[in-house]
Amino acid sequence: MQDRPAQLAAGGPDPQANVIIGQANFGKFRLILWDETGRNPKPFPEQTNVDNVPDLVSLGPVAALNRKILSWEVIVAPFPSGQGQLYSVTIEVTQGGVVVPDGKVVDSGALDGGAKLVFGGLRLIAV
Repeated sequence: MQDRPAQLAAGGPDPQANVIIGQANFGKFRLILWDETGRNPKPFPEQTNVDNVPDLVSLGPVAALNRKILSWEVIVAPFPSGQGQLYSVTIEVTQGGVVVPDGKVVDSGALDGGAKLVFGGLRLIAV
């Protein structure tokens, strides 16, 4: 999990999480909202980046998110497998279409001819 929490504006609009899977790869992902102790998971529906559904997930009202943990699990795979391929996964927590302070996490590197599991999390803090 990132060291600094993502800062939500307490009086702002409902936040959203945007999942960006780059390098022209296939991606399947799910987001999970946990209580402040890291228990009681509430998963959002699983999605892919190759359908007609936007990879933007509404997280709900700010007041209900304070101190909760947003985690993600992303499986990235190249369409044609082979050596030397790269991957990129970006998670952005936004309010009103703007990334919140400390609300962007990027994971990237080499796929080495196979699929890659990318996971992480952010604590959400209303300020």
